[in-house]
Amino acid sequence: RFTNLVIQPGRKRNEYAAFCEMVDAAGNKGGPTVYFADMGYASYNNYAHVIENGQFFVIRCNDKRLEGILGRPVDDLREIDCHVERILTRTQSKKKRTHPELSDRYRYICQSVPMDYIDDSRKEYEYIVQEIWARAILHNFSSAIISQVDIGNRETK
Repeated sequence: RFTNLVIQPGRKRNEYAAFCEMVDAAGNKGGPTVYFADMGYASYNNYAHVIENGQFFVIRCNDKRLEGILGRPVDDLREIDCHVERILTRTQSKKKRTHPELSDRYRYICQSVPMDYIDDSRKEYEYIVQEIWARAILHNFSSAIISQVDIGNRETK
């Protein structure tokens, strides 16, 4: 169901920004919300907006992006549901990191990539990304809905 719409001028269209605007507007008003989204919405900034608003998400991502998030090849995954801790930062310098002992958790976010929760006052953003093989979940969700649809038998050719 639609609970919010963001209309943007065609020349200034930005689906990432629209998603973040809708998540922020929804906040935590109506209890827990789970955002289901396709691959085009897989970004650290989108994840952060959902997490900061106390909500949850299942967002598909391609294997290349998933490998970047996990820090290892997708082929090495043994479990379907896993938690990955990441610390996002705008600096590549290991000397400037707050937690150098956690170097494998760091992910560099370049200046041209939107990340609303990293600025001069907050140099790093720490959160847990939950990757639940969204392809399977969305398939199961769709199958459950389809199985409940009653299609009448019509006498047509």
